[in-house]
Amino acid sequence: MRFGAAAVDGGYSAAGMVALHAPDFRQALAALARYKRLTCPELVEVEIDGGEAAVRYRWLEATGAVPRLLVDMTMASLREVARRGTAGKAVPLRLELSRRSRDRALLERHFECPVIFGASHDAMIFDRGVLDVPLVTADSGAFSRLLADLEHRITQGEGLTPIVGEVRIAIARQLSEGRRPGIAAVARRLGANPRTLQRRLDASSSQPPREGRSQIIA
Repeated sequence: MRFGAAAVDGGYSAAGMVALHAPDFRQALAALARYKRLTCPELVEVEIDGGEAAVRYRWLEATGAVPRLLVDMTMASLREVARRGTAGKAVPLRLELSRRSRDRALLERHFECPVIFGASHDAMIFDRGVLDVPLVTADSGAFSRLLADLEHRITQGEGLTPIVGEVRIAIARQLSEGRRPGIAAVARRLGANPRTLQRRLDASSSQPPREGRSQIIA
């Protein structure tokens, strides 16, 4: 979960960065929902029901159970955007996880809210009222520039290619099992030759080769 929060610090997520520059939390979530697909195989949906706003994740590349580490890191990133952007005013009401109960105390301590297991989707629920909270990190100039760049990337057909999505899922599975996510181990999971896998990553049109390589610890 520390890795998920650290991703915001390192500026690794384009969607996270544009969200932090948004005028308010509502527009921050809208930015996450629209631009997350440029870098991750995830569909983010923001749904308002009564007095609650749910941020739900659908894992587009998952063929089985989604690795818990991947889910926890993603939720930690969202929690950090909410905490930092609103100066702690946007606190989740609860965290809903589709997996079976595990590490409840640890998760509730980190996310500072109740955790419900066995949910229909992985989601973080906020009070609807926090949607209009202005962000202390708002920057209208940076927000406009980032929006223009990300919209251009979408119109050019950019997005996470299938191979990058498969690699990220494989890495998350390795880490969840306490194993080192080396190129050979990831290739074995995908039934590919390590050199072939590296060439496919280098040829990926959605990310520069160096970024693709940085995802794997050699």
